[in-house]
Amino acid sequence: PLSGLPTISINDVSVAEGNTAGQTSQATFTVSLSAPAPAGGSSFNIATSDGSATLANNDYQALSLSGESIAAGQTSKQFTVLVNHDNNGEPNESFNLTLSNLGN
Repeated sequence: PLSGLPTISINDVSVAEGNTAGQTSQATFTVSLSAPAPAGGSSFNIATSDGSATLANNDYQALSLSGESIAAGQTSKQFTVLVNHDNNGEPNESFNLTLSNLGN
């Protein structure tokens, strides 16, 4: 990391998909800094992408946000991705959540 700047991370989340079509479960992720955000905050973009869970199969609802930030003096911010329920007999699935364009 650059000297004096906090590092950023995002936690892993596991949720039950559910069997009732038309309903959703919430996968809530926390983006965290290793130290409080500096003056002006810490900015980033955040977006989902397919893993074994896909948008084509309606497994989850896409999230794509630009210019998000953790306010000065704060250490985290939460984001929620909706996971769609279905009646399909499926193994555990995953999708990706990527941080980009990190700034201070």
